[in-house]
Amino acid sequence: MYPILSGISTFAADHQIGAATVAGVAISAYSIGNLASSLLGPIQKIFKGYTTLLGYLLCVAGLALLLFIPSVPTMIIGCLIAGAGFMIVFSMLQVFNGIINDSASIALGTTLILIGNQLGIFISNYFILAAHAVFRRQSDIESVFLGAIIVFAVFAVLSAVRGVIVPKEN
Repeated sequence: MYPILSGISTFAADHQIGAATVAGVAISAYSIGNLASSLLGPIQKIFKGYTTLLGYLLCVAGLALLLFIPSVPTMIIGCLIAGAGFMIVFSMLQVFNGIINDSASIALGTTLILIGNQLGIFISNYFILAAHAVFRRQSDIESVFLGAIIVFAVFAVLSAVRGVIVPKEN
């Protein structure tokens, strides 16, 4: 999500839908969307083993809203939805860590998850270049949005095909 968040102000300027203040509000909406992870328990009760799939689909929906209907309200709502989806997926990684690892290995699993997150930020510049080379949209950030939509959609399909993972009952 780093390349998307770093490009929100460019996207707003390119589409003449607001200045840096609007981009700041949209990024704040993304952060507010991250609070969805605090509701992970109730979300899991509703969606059961499809919670990760829900997270990926929310990422796709939020980014699609941003890309295909560019306006101030959709930029804010899209960031809110994408933020909720991304944090649900990230939180589910921690849940899976607890499911597949014994208690002695959970700290290592958490460390590896955080390393993966930082590695994603590191390679995001290459993702931006690759997305623009492949999609050649009006601007680099539009190409990144489209590339991210496709990546999250692929992960959603893989999540659906892989099957349901239900947390262990205590």
